[in-house]
Amino acid sequence: MSKSYVPPHKREKGEKVKVKVKDPAPSLDISFPQLVEAKPIEQSKMDFARLFKNVINSTKKKPMKKGLVLLTKSKVIDSLTEEERLEEDQYWEHVRLQTYLSRFVQRLDKQKVERREFDADYVSEGEFIESESEEEVEETEEEEEEEDFVEDEFEDEI
Repeated sequence: MSKSYVPPHKREKGEKVKVKVKDPAPSLDISFPQLVEAKPIEQSKMDFARLFKNVINSTKKKPMKKGLVLLTKSKVIDSLTEEERLEEDQYWEHVRLQTYLSRFVQRLDKQKVERREFDADYVSEGEFIESESEEEVEETEEEEEEEDFVEDEFEDEI
């Protein structure tokens, strides 16, 4: 019969099994020189529990920086009062509106320039309204000059 694999836990153990061991390597007896004398380790006299207790008790809460909001499990802590928060919200809304309006005006000016490049006879609404108001002002000035002229003629006759 051929030999088959036998797992280690089912193999024979004890004196029956002889293991051939080769001769161990010769022992080397080498002594190394001592560079420093060893000193005994002393027990620490530091009380770490007391040290950490002092650190925990010495911590103080720092004041919150302006504008921060602290979220806790029980409540929300805001560093600003309601009035300050309302003023800040209004300020940022004003800034946002200013930026939107300035962008709008810039876009309109750019469109006017592009339109003038395309069409030489183009007159924008603002220029049209300004030219009409200038005409009205010129008409009223002419009327006033005529009235002054007529009054001067009557004065000369009298």
